Amino acid sequence: MKFFQNFRHEEQQNVIKRTPPSRFIKMLKDSRKIEDDYAHVFGKSKSDVIPFDGTRVPKTPPHYATLLRPFKLAFQTVTQAQSESYASRKTARQHTRHLKKIDPRIVASALATEPKINNKVLINLINHLHFNDENLFVHFQNMETGEEVFLQGNPGPYDNDRVTVKFTDPGSFDLNCHKPLNVVIDNRKALIVFPVVRLSGSAESLVLSVPKMAHSYSKRQSVRYNCHGIEAEILQGQLNVTGVLEDINPQDLRVRVDVPEDIHAGNPLLLKLNRNNQIYFIGECQLLRSDKDGSSVIVQPIHNNRPVLKTRRYPNPRVRIMPQPVINFTHPLCGQSIQHKVDDISASGFSVTVPFKESLLIPGMVIPQMALQLPGMLSHLTCTVQVVYRRKQRKDLAKYGFYILDMSLHDQRLLFDAVSKVADPHVNMAGKINMDSLWDLFFDSGFIYPDKYGIISCYTAALKETYRKLYEEGKDIFTHITYQDQGQIYGHLSMVKAYEKSWIIHHLAARPLRGVRTGLKTLNHFVNYIDCLYRLPVSSKAMRYNFCYYRPENKFSDYYFGGIYRTLKNRDMCSMDLFGYMSIRLDDHVNALPANWSIEPFTLDDLTIMRDHCGGLGGGMMLDAFALEYRTVVNGELSGPSEPYRQNDIMTMFRKAGLNRDSQVFSVVQNGLLKAALVVDTSDLGINMSELINSIKVIILDKTLPWAILHDTLSRVGKVYQTSNIMVLFFPFSYLADQGIDCKKTYNLWVINTDLEAHDKDIVKEHIRIAKRKFITESFLKELSRNRLERLLRKGKNE
Repeated sequence: MKFFQNFRHEEQQNVIKRTPPSRFIKMLKDSRKIEDDYAHVFGKSKSDVIPFDGTRVPKTPPHYATLLRPFKLAFQTVTQAQSESYASRKTARQHTRHLKKIDPRIVASALATEPKINNKVLINLINHLHFNDENLFVHFQNMETGEEVFLQGNPGPYDNDRVTVKFTDPGSFDLNCHKPLNVVIDNRKALIVFPVVRLSGSAESLVLSVPKMAHSYSKRQSVRYNCHGIEAEILQGQLNVTGVLEDINPQDLRVRVDVPEDIHAGNPLLLKLNRNNQIYFIGECQLLRSDKDGSSVIVQPIHNNRPVLKTRRYPNPRVRIMPQPVINFTHPLCGQSIQHKVDDISASGFSVTVPFKESLLIPGMVIPQMALQLPGMLSHLTCTVQVVYRRKQRKDLAKYGFYILDMSLHDQRLLFDAVSKVADPHVNMAGKINMDSLWDLFFDSGFIYPDKYGIISCYTAALKETYRKLYEEGKDIFTHITYQDQGQIYGHLSMVKAYEKSWIIHHLAARPLRGVRTGLKTLNHFVNYIDCLYRLPVSSKAMRYNFCYYRPENKFSDYYFGGIYRTLKNRDMCSMDLFGYMSIRLDDHVNALPANWSIEPFTLDDLTIMRDHCGGLGGGMMLDAFALEYRTVVNGELSGPSEPYRQNDIMTMFRKAGLNRDSQVFSVVQNGLLKAALVVDTSDLGINMSELINSIKVIILDKTLPWAILHDTLSRVGKVYQTSNIMVLFFPFSYLADQGIDCKKTYNLWVINTDLEAHDKDIVKEHIRIAKRKFITESFLKELSRNRLERLLRKGKNE
């Protein structure tokens, strides 16, 4: 418990009258049994006093109350707090700091001890107070009445064995009738007290001599730290009390309430701490004790475990990094600068071990800005974290766990890269890429097959430049993970920002590395990465949906992506739709559409009709993944989208990386009725090798839409590609068969909502394990069958 806090110049001063005679003190102790360590307030009580053991002490009997002359606060402004509105109390609280009263008996006890603070330490302490603009107290006694008062003052620097103390409330006393007795300094761990040797003085200041030795007095087990500007709210049943947080220590918090209330000590209470509507802590606490008049209460958090997520079956592993990472942050409640070394860490959180009596970490507390310094990095990573648990260790130590609530996409990538390299040094997510080795992997693994290369062969120089920009300048629109050894890449998977809140997973390629299945290894690390990524807010990851296209005949993709879809069985969380994929040759001469047909900008009404139509087909997230709502905003405003939309616009983000990307949506309308929607995506060639984000998606609402009309429409809007052939995807796939169009290639559009519950995230991880086991089993069976066949053939030849 602190003895006093700093006050602003205009605020009330802490002035206390002398203690009652010793016989009355004995009567008071006998009747109330109040603890003697750090008495708080002497005066008339409005509520019982609750000591440390939690038992309630009866109020002072009336006949003792009439004998005792209560301590008083001089220069105290009279307020009408009970009649003020909450808003006015809140405003006044921002300009008022409460001063706790200093018991003159403690000063007397300090003077009774042997002086042990030498002159050098005392001078440094006074200079430090001046440097931090902190205050000390001067203990006065009224020579006529014997009353004792403590006045707050700001010390100047030590100069030639003297210090000038300027009072924060000049003129509040008279040196002719007030005698200075002692100087009192609170250095948090103890009270430093030394008698006053006055050299000169006035009502505004005193010039004092610094003694050779000073007294120190402390019975505290832990240091208390002042808090400023933290609003507090206490809820207990129907009781709602507001106030401010005064100070904290490693075990409890002191709250000054606006209006003294009878808070029940036996029942838990809910404490909320915030500043400017930013919440730092909400949690259950218990009342330890309160001041005599109930104006201040000491509360202690109940729970040592405040998990953010449910227990995971497959959490990301934590590792130890040497040398140890370091965290730095400013404590959100008391403003102290804190630094700790990290014990173990994952891409989702970390833990630290600190002495229990020195820690100011409260389970459930949110730290809005923390710097995480990883070894070998010149700059730090910034994140928002929450303390999730406290576990006592041996030797008076405590282990605290932190969960990362928010982090930028780039910093998350760097953290995952550093953590993953400890478990598997082949993982690379943030290091430089050998582009020649990457192209070698694409051709060697068969990722670029002959038909695909036939499409891109004319643009090899532009393709190389596009990939250089993606890997070197596209940190906001592109992320990748590679599995490499000695600078050579053996596994690769990447994601690119395709729409405003959607990222496409593509470019999974792998080749063996000394018998290691690098494809599965790469995918396994990628799943661990998106597990960390999915828990971030959408505003940070800019990723509400992940999607990918895969061929239904691809067994591995169907094991994994299709397996997740079939297991979740919730199209609001994971959906899959079959598209037909084909090349369309554009007509050189485009026929005019019939009079009752038109191509219109896509509108919000069109989107509503499409949602109803897709809802009848089972729903799903296809329309959201294509960001059709954003397109309606763009089409509906001549001056462009509003600022929140513009900041996340894919055209702007790609342009920053020196790349091109656009998406436009048109409606095919007959007599005012919506028949189909065309999503016209354009991008630099090869960002997706199959040109899935450099193509047109056709979503059919009316299967009777004539193919000739649709083909003419595609020829019109397809001019933007400036080529004779364009790639088109059709949904539903059955439309092509109904129109007699032969389409040999299909793609499943798989979309997942990144706002997954813990159980659903485990399903995503479980399926990579299932896929791995199945492929290993199948490979083993194939190898076994091949060996048996070879033995039979050899046996047949010998016979």
